Amino acid sequence: MSSIYPVAVRLGWEPLCILRVFKVWPRENDAIFRDLRVPGAFLVSGALRDGEVAPIDIRSEQGQPCTVENPWPTSQVQVWRDGRAAEKVTGERFDLLTRPGEQLRLAPYGVIVLNDLAKGKE
Repeated sequence: MSSIYPVAVRLGWEPLCILRVFKVWPRENDAIFRDLRVPGAFLVSGALRDGEVAPIDIRSEQGQPCTVENPWPTSQVQVWRDGRAAEKVTGERFDLLTRPGEQLRLAPYGVIVLNDLAKGKE
């Protein structure tokens, strides 16, 4: 195992192929990561700002299913696929089917997403 393993686990890499973004990261420490490669052939980007998880980007390289532990457990999550609003999901954990090359963005329902930042509520 490389020395990056402990940091990767804290940022979101999960050896059981369940994406847990900022699950154990201290909420008082802002953080950002870009294109973190995780099992299942996904590149994941995310940020934690002022104790809140910002929208998460997931790029599917091979079209594998992706299981996500909801980083906003009290909110419905809007899934964007290739820049278009798609399904809404709820629950502690959800599964997303993907296509090769597809770009997903996850955000709490009602959060307006522009570029890489959550700009506010609708």
